[in-house]
Amino acid sequence: MALTKVIGAGIGTVTNQFSDANMSSGSVIQTVSADTTTQVSITSTTFTDSGLTASITPTSSSNKIAIYVHQGVYIARNGGGDLMAGIRLMRDSTMINQGYSDSTGGLNPYFALGTTQAMYFSYWNNFIMLDSPSTTSSVTYKIQGNLRNTANSHVVTFQQSSSTTNKSTIILQEIQS
Repeated sequence: MALTKVIGAGIGTVTNQFSDANMSSGSVIQTVSADTTTQVSITSTTFTDSGLTASITPTSSSNKIAIYVHQGVYIARNGGGDLMAGIRLMRDSTMINQGYSDSTGGLNPYFALGTTQAMYFSYWNNFIMLDSPSTTSSVTYKIQGNLRNTANSHVVTFQQSSSTTNKSTIILQEIQS
């Protein structure tokens, strides 16, 4: 949206040089962020929303979206078996990143320690990705998780303990092409 202002009779016009169309390649056009502290626990092999989601409407279909994720993850089991969960990034209903995977889906994280003892693991899921949604319609990015094994009370929990010190964040930035 260019801004034009008439300055006195016969002097001419001044144009806003910082309109979206005039931004150089690589410039950040807009930033959207969302936070959550709501705990979400998943005990099934079906991918389920983790509670971390944000939407952005690109101003040009050729622009890219930079996605930054910082999310607390806790995974546990009460007995033997591999400790496995899948975590993936969705753009609307399309999976666009699931990290390391095998023929049955994502493995993030994966532990196979060969023990029959209970196991617990907590970490921050941090990543950055550049996406090309090729649209000027609103797009929603979200994180989903699932378990690869439901035996022995396996659980993957996002935003463990629902405290403000365990806040998960997603940031979306539109980047000029």
